[in-house]
Amino acid sequence: PVLAIQWIHLTNGRYEVVRKAQMASLSVSFFIIFFRVLYGFIRSLLLSFQLFFLQFYCRAVLKKLCDKEFDALSKTWGYPQSSLKRGEDFYLGDMAWRLKEKKISLLTLCGNAKEKHWRPFLDSHKSDSFPFQLPELCLVKVRDIFVVWFQQCLAGFSLFFGALGEKKKELRPFLLFAGMESLRHLTLRNALFYFIGKNACTFWKPKFFVSLYEGHAWEKCLWKGIRKGLPSCRIVAYQHTVVFQRTLALRNPAYNSALTGPDVVLCTGPETAKIIRKGHESNGSTLIPFGSFRFKDSDADLREPSPERKTVLVLPEGLMGESQILFHAAIRLAKRLKDYRFIFRTHPILPFDKVRLHLEEDVTLWNNIEISKEKDIAKDFERSSVLLYRGSSSVLYGVLKGLKPFYFGQEGEETIDPLFELSEFRECVLSTDDLAEKLTQYQKIQRDAVLPSWQKAAKYVQEYTMPVRTDSVRELLEAVNR
Repeated sequence: PVLAIQWIHLTNGRYEVVRKAQMASLSVSFFIIFFRVLYGFIRSLLLSFQLFFLQFYCRAVLKKLCDKEFDALSKTWGYPQSSLKRGEDFYLGDMAWRLKEKKISLLTLCGNAKEKHWRPFLDSHKSDSFPFQLPELCLVKVRDIFVVWFQQCLAGFSLFFGALGEKKKELRPFLLFAGMESLRHLTLRNALFYFIGKNACTFWKPKFFVSLYEGHAWEKCLWKGIRKGLPSCRIVAYQHTVVFQRTLALRNPAYNSALTGPDVVLCTGPETAKIIRKGHESNGSTLIPFGSFRFKDSDADLREPSPERKTVLVLPEGLMGESQILFHAAIRLAKRLKDYRFIFRTHPILPFDKVRLHLEEDVTLWNNIEISKEKDIAKDFERSSVLLYRGSSSVLYGVLKGLKPFYFGQEGEETIDPLFELSEFRECVLSTDDLAEKLTQYQKIQRDAVLPSWQKAAKYVQEYTMPVRTDSVRELLEAVNR
């Protein structure tokens, strides 16, 4: 269960482990530990009932898939309204079709990213015909749930009493915090991926297993299960999104004899391969600039900057806190720069109607603020000149379309800027005053004066993310067959 604790795997700079650990040390008690154990048992029971329904609902497909042989397995996340049959896998795109062309049969294990609307999710993510797919929880047994729960209890109490006997006072809060976190339901769900990987590989015996790779706890649990179920199975980790400065789980992963890393790492481009190469050389991983399935043909069409347009696209991630930071800053800026237009675009998983309730002011009161209703972000790129962001990966595509990126940081925080290595064209600001001044300066610059720095930035992005190449799958198959 300790491996399944989310915060010990540093995926970005948002973690406030020290503060949270100090808070936990002030509030933890034997009663709270006991309550967590009891609450975890109830959640485990509910998950067991959910498992019964899910496996009964998918029993026919599961039976037919059990009679088939697969050369490869993959793990992805799906949404109730999406369908892999229509090629709508946000992460793995058309990989099943590309592998089929190489005579490789693939079974995709799907997780419900939203953890709700289960019936439509099951209907769209179970199939005994190409592309083959199965909800991942079909591979979990009820016994597995309670094995993990029991291990959580042992780990939680061990860490709790270990903290009480710890001589180094500075370590006590972290041990207490780890004890509390080991009892979370999220930790149990992460740990279940061990059984998903183990059971899948024991049954189908694939040559290789493609896993997403962002540095999360569930990935490590899955890999450990794969190693246990079928040691000869090659683990392929797909680094499909941005790498932050503090993504230590990718840049400097802690692999050892007990937890080995992936055999092959697929990167979105040569630049990301360079960023994470050092951390994987000691593990012997093969790195391949594979490309991104999210890179559309239209993304390759570059558009030059237009400083005179004076339109700011505000682009937060799908997190309420991040949306509040950027939208509050943009509202203050809109009051000050009334000749500028501001386009608020929320992440697809967090509609603006939800964010609106958490904003300090009603944005409809300001004529120069617009809530984007465009489904395609390219439409918003076309009418903008500047992009205000923090951790959004969409900034990469904005740069290719000529938008000048302004990273809005905060005093004392670790940066979560995907473009932390880029020194050209990008700007970093820590206040709305600073941002207002730099926007005013930028609108006065002639387009020809901006082009050299933008061209360098565009070249960097083209090395950071690129379309999946024709040779990408061939290089993957060569790597797993070595």
